[in-house]
Amino acid sequence: MSNSENNHPHDTQGINTLKRDSVIRLVDDDPSVLRALTTFLQMDDWQVRCFKSGIDFLHTPGKEPGCVILDVRMPGLSGLEVQDLMKKKNIPLPVIFLSAHGDIELAVDAVRKGAKTFLEKPPKPDKLLSSIEEAVQAHVELLRAVALSVKITFATLSVLHGVV
Repeated sequence: MSNSENNHPHDTQGINTLKRDSVIRLVDDDPSVLRALTTFLQMDDWQVRCFKSGIDFLHTPGKEPGCVILDVRMPGLSGLEVQDLMKKKNIPLPVIFLSAHGDIELAVDAVRKGAKTFLEKPPKPDKLLSSIEEAVQAHVELLRAVALSVKITFATLSVLHGVV
């Protein structure tokens, strides 16, 4: 199988498909951060959807593959609370945290709870892009594995139904 068939992030055709078919959800209470990140990510050909709060995001996370970039400290729900609620609501999007406060304990807690990474604001552009590519690729692979599992389960049930 070639890299393009694997949709490997370092393959140009694969990454372009990944960008076209995925959505990066940005959740931050600061409109200037949302504008700057949106512009930066769109210049790199990512599809972006912005949310001004964790509550807004949790109401309409979308079904497309991708990831969510969460601000840690926001009024209302914090980024960590949004991450916890994502698990409870079965929203399996990979999480990348951004924080203006380099709190190591908070970063360790976020990653321990399943976040892909924790970056300080403003993030280094290359680090942010590579983190997004890795997170989105992991989500796409998870969705493929789930789809394959459903197909296998359906095929098994069909065979068993035919036997009974």
